[in-house]
Amino acid sequence: MPAPGRRGGGGSPSAVTARCRALWHDDHLFEEAKDHRGGAAMDDRRSRVQAAAVRWVLLVTALLLLLVGAGYAIPGWSVAHGAGTPGVFTVTKEAVDCGRCVVEGTFTPDDPARPSLTGANVMGRLPARLLGERSPATAYADHVYPPDGGHAWQRGLAVAATGLAALALWLWLALRARRRRRAADL
Repeated sequence: MPAPGRRGGGGSPSAVTARCRALWHDDHLFEEAKDHRGGAAMDDRRSRVQAAAVRWVLLVTALLLLLVGAGYAIPGWSVAHGAGTPGVFTVTKEAVDCGRCVVEGTFTPDDPARPSLTGANVMGRLPARLLGERSPATAYADHVYPPDGGHAWQRGLAVAATGLAALALWLWLALRARRRRRAADL
């Protein structure tokens, strides 16, 4: 049995209190260090996940731009170089207060043996914008173009080039992330 005034044989009450404070202080510092390392690891993981998400969004956007650009450039190039059916486009649905909106109408080919297109969209700028107006045009792949192609291939090429640049950026970011992961594993 310990002597009066002694707690478990550990010395005076002030020595025990000092020892408890020291242990609590050491434990507290250990916990702070552990929290700091865990927080840094969590932040690192969060930033890697965010970087991966950005890379995936960039990849999808790049591929989309590349495909949409090619979809405009290839038919536009063909029309600009003589492909398609010449005819007359008549506006059936006008774009009100929108100078760059798609106009819808009926395309009637010059050759009566060919079928006409109803509800056709204009790819490019035709002088006909108001309801009932008519304009010479060329039909190609269920769309109507100005007779010269309306520079659709140039706009499509610009969109595809933007997609290609975004794809190159994605590749650079993916290789950089891979290099960093390998360096971290060493």
